[in-house]
Amino acid sequence: MRAMVIPRFGGPHVFEERDIDRPQPGPGEVLVRVVCSGTNPVDAKLRANGTWLTSRRLSCWGTTCRAGDRATVFACGGSPDTAN
Repeated sequence: MRAMVIPRFGGPHVFEERDIDRPQPGPGEVLVRVVCSGTNPVDAKLRANGTWLTSRRLSCWGTTCRAGDRATVFACGGSPDTAN
């Protein structure tokens, strides 16, 4: 699968498109095929200054394509809208 990864500190120029193995959702997790995502400008500025964020902040929209054991909130094929 294609993924945008951030391999090191820096601004938007460090984003790299890579082919990676498709992750398998663990217990209570879902795999979402992301159609649209965004980056918070504050997060981008912190990363550019060398601050690694410890929380997984994301904003994306897509389709749930696989669910792990005990994942009960989303059904496969659903359209979760995440923002945390």
